[in-house]
Amino acid sequence: MRTAANCSNAGEAVAIGDDYAGVAVAKAARVASAAHGGEILISSATRELLDRFTCETGPERVVELKGLSGTHRLIPLLSFAP
Repeated sequence: MRTAANCSNAGEAVAIGDDYAGVAVAKAARVASAAHGGEILISSATRELLDRFTCETGPERVVELKGLSGTHRLIPLLSFAP
């Protein structure tokens, strides 16, 4: 199982029938595809939103995401406590 979380100002998800589209949805899909089996991978924007919670993260990775310009900082989420 691969899991990804992407919270950014890249755009809103647009509902199209039973599906969603948009840059934010595409980025979340790319973050998920960059995750290894069993890994929860979050974007740097999501990590900033988690600052008020107790969480442990792994080493940051800088990657290119297909179809998105530039490089992106992705962080493995090891544990989370609200």
